[in-house]
Amino acid sequence: MKTLKKELNKILIAFFLFLMISTFLSGCLSNIFNCPEDSLKTTSCPSQKTKDKNNMLTILALALASNSDSSNGGNLEWTRLYGQKDYFYYGLDTVADSDDNVYTTGYYFPDGMTNFSTFIIKYDSSGNKIWERSLEVSNRDINAYAIAIDSKKNVYIAGDTDSIPDAYCNASYNCLFIVKFDSDGNKQWTESLYISYAKTYGRALAIDKDDNIYVAGDTNRSVDGQSNPNYNTSSLLVKYDSSGNKQWAKIIVPENNSAVATSVTTDDDGDTYITGYTSGNLDGNTMIGSVDTFFAKYNGNGEKQWTKTIGVSSTDTFGYDISIDSSKNLYILGSNDGSSMLGEKCLYKTTDFPNGIQYSKCSFVVKYDNNLNQQWSKLIARGSEQEIDAIALDNFGNIYLAGAAKSYFEGEEVPYSNKQGGVFMKLNSSGKKQWIRFIGSDNATTVGRGLYVSKNNTLYTTGITGYDWSNIYQNNYPTIEINGQNLNGIRDAFILKYK
Repeated sequence: MKTLKKELNKILIAFFLFLMISTFLSGCLSNIFNCPEDSLKTTSCPSQKTKDKNNMLTILALALASNSDSSNGGNLEWTRLYGQKDYFYYGLDTVADSDDNVYTTGYYFPDGMTNFSTFIIKYDSSGNKIWERSLEVSNRDINAYAIAIDSKKNVYIAGDTDSIPDAYCNASYNCLFIVKFDSDGNKQWTESLYISYAKTYGRALAIDKDDNIYVAGDTNRSVDGQSNPNYNTSSLLVKYDSSGNKQWAKIIVPENNSAVATSVTTDDDGDTYITGYTSGNLDGNTMIGSVDTFFAKYNGNGEKQWTKTIGVSSTDTFGYDISIDSSKNLYILGSNDGSSMLGEKCLYKTTDFPNGIQYSKCSFVVKYDNNLNQQWSKLIARGSEQEIDAIALDNFGNIYLAGAAKSYFEGEEVPYSNKQGGVFMKLNSSGKKQWIRFIGSDNATTVGRGLYVSKNNTLYTTGITGYDWSNIYQNNYPTIEINGQNLNGIRDAFILKYK
């Protein structure tokens, strides 16, 4: 959902090439004006020629080194747990600015209550808390799922609500919302999208190079003249300018059942891409399974360019997240519960049933070029207790994934006895595993939910850690410590920094 395009390597290479040419010309001029007269009969002074060659080789080596992959090595720099006594805090998305300040959002609620409120918190690059904000309405829900930052370091959160301060929403229905803060945490504005009699949800957020804002989600009513006569749940994409003025809203209505957009990203040409899942035929794409992944492209005016689907017969295939690199290759993340997918088996054995019956479930990543030709696919997280929820890219095209696993993950043992650990994984641009990192403890259930790669290829991650439901039901709360941080509440949001 969060792809950064970095031109620094190109600038450095151009600079080093300039130095090489300058060195060469300087050497030639030096030969002409500084060599002894007799040596002008030859091409150059021997000593100067050797110096020029050595200088150019040195500069070339520096240029090549500057273009080498200095991407994230998976070294943990710090961990922070955020929460309060007797509360549940869920970290769902995170982002960083150009100074490597990190912002995280999600929702929270007290034990015994079912109404959710939203938090946003800022840390500096060393993990010092700078400020925290909350959005709360008594007996109402405000659920933030996504966060993004613009070129001026303003921070935006998006989600859904049945009531929010400073914007209208009918309490009997759900509205999509966006809130803008400046970098000091001062609220700038709040906007909601209320559609009469509709359940409208905001699930993902992206900002383009011109600071336009895109929110993806779903609604079950007609939108801006686009008909939805059967009130099918339909994917929704809304564009706002940086002042919160709605530019357009677009829906994709399935022939039957429902379609939900779960993620959105943009490219440098102002195009927007969404992914999600559908249980009905969509834009001329006939259903393959019982649920299929879909992804679609819009131009800056909201004109849909194409819609594609991924599916497996008689199975559920969900699309969760989408990213795009500087060459406009698309990466789709999702899950499937079938026995095979994309030419690979999606099976694992379990002893929960007689004879070690095989059960099927896995996550997948598929890479497409900008002409929608599939480049490669990879199945991961094969098992009922494994999941991958988020994807991000760095400046070198490496891929980072966030999720959870129990017992084993991609051939590595999860180091927490009988508990689910958060997992973060790096793949190279060809889909080959580079490293896996876990977070958790023997007493905690932990899930990775969001991640972001900054301009200097620092990886920030967020998620949820704390007591599982068996502890909660039994009122049994053993001590939980994660990377030197003590749990604050029943469940905390966590924020990690990797270099």
